[in-house]
Amino acid sequence: MAPGATAREAQHGIEEITRRLAENDVGRDRWARLLVETSRRAEDPVRVAAAWAMHFDAGREEFVARLREMIASDESVLVCRNAACSLAKSGHAESRAILRSMLGAVTVTAADAGRVSALVAVGMPIRESAPVARLLLADGSESDVIAPVPGRVMTRLVADGARVSPGDGVVV
Repeated sequence: MAPGATAREAQHGIEEITRRLAENDVGRDRWARLLVETSRRAEDPVRVAAAWAMHFDAGREEFVARLREMIASDESVLVCRNAACSLAKSGHAESRAILRSMLGAVTVTAADAGRVSALVAVGMPIRESAPVARLLLADGSESDVIAPVPGRVMTRLVADGARVSPGDGVVV
């Protein structure tokens, strides 16, 4: 959990803090402060784990404040989802919109303009941060269209060879 720790080390530390919070371990205030600090790291998987860990003491003031921040401003869909689940456990209504959105399909959009050169099949399971399509850009380079959440491809919104612009839906 030290500032120079790797993301994997931080995740292991979060797991230890989670265990201690669940067991009402002595020193919970110290662990809670450390968890809030760690939830501010740049790596998405660390913030995802930290948001989830906070549900083990969901009513704690510093957790509620941090979870509200995460819901309002984190760019990772999974961080927001975990934060919403943890915040909901403490009875706060701010999480409702995110919780409702978790029940619906997600449209994966292109970040760049280009021609679709590869596209996953309908029914294909997709992992978080996995590519669902590859684009051939105007300069000849390639760019992947990345799924923000895990799931299964329900619909292709474009065909192989189609041109897309930034923000265009690629798959659902």
